[in-house]
Amino acid sequence: MDRQNGFTLIELMVAIAVFAIAASIALPSFQRVIEENRVSTQTNTLISAFNLARSEAVKRGTTVGITANGASFADGWCVHLEPGGCVAANMIRSYAAPDAISFNQTHTQVVFDGRGTRSLPVAGAGTVEIDLQPDACTAGDTNRRRQVEVGLTGRTGLRLENCQ
Repeated sequence: MDRQNGFTLIELMVAIAVFAIAASIALPSFQRVIEENRVSTQTNTLISAFNLARSEAVKRGTTVGITANGASFADGWCVHLEPGGCVAANMIRSYAAPDAISFNQTHTQVVFDGRGTRSLPVAGAGTVEIDLQPDACTAGDTNRRRQVEVGLTGRTGLRLENCQ
């Protein structure tokens, strides 16, 4: 009698069941990775917008601002020449509103002068902080919130914080 190569139906069903169990265990963890990558990408985009505004201010020798499109950076933002705000004639670059990310900020506008230092909010305001975290973040989740800081010198920084 010749021996057949391959899998039996029972072996195939067992393999599919094992794969399904492993997938059901891995998918919730994968969702968290996707959320964290979304926040990381938006954080990098926001920092690059601040760097663009600062470098354009130095290059042009004039004031350049970055302003939230609404009450929060969650509505999107734009880099623009000052004064004038986010109108087509003054706009350098516009950024779309991100999905599934919560923003919390102390100011909705930051302006850099021709030397690259932050001129608005005024010096007495200290460091401007903008927090980003996934919408699904619960209080106490470790290192899921990112805090972008813009100092008086115009330099940006980043800190990882627990969710609030």
